[in-house]
Amino acid sequence: MRRLFNYLALLIALFLLGAAPGLAQSETAMAPAIFGSTWTAVEINGALPVPRSTTTLIFSDPQRAGGKGGCNDWFADISLGDGTISVGNITSTGKGCGSAVIQQEKAYFAALAAARLWKLMDGGLVLFDGAGVPLVRFKV
Repeated sequence: MRRLFNYLALLIALFLLGAAPGLAQSETAMAPAIFGSTWTAVEINGALPVPRSTTTLIFSDPQRAGGKGGCNDWFADISLGDGTISVGNITSTGKGCGSAVIQQEKAYFAALAAARLWKLMDGGLVLFDGAGVPLVRFKV
């Protein structure tokens, strides 16, 4: 009986630590890591990105982010909390691109500035405004 109790206690401990093979894991544990991933925008304000443009977000740490805006490289100070985000002034390079890409980049930067919430969902990352409206959807 004691041996059975010890075995059950071990299984419970492994389950709580998430180490038991074949047992359910949380959605967050199975999602890509927010840090160390290059997040590529698949939707900006409900619109698909301009073809052949690359719009990305890379979190360096909880206080810094950067990436590509579609045309220019960008970076900003951020405040990243548990489900919250605030993006400071965005600084970008000054390359010229086609008008459609520049308009997308402006919309992307405005969406980043308006972002207040983030969530890992459906294998991707979504930024929301303060009212919970999706602004940008990313995939790895």
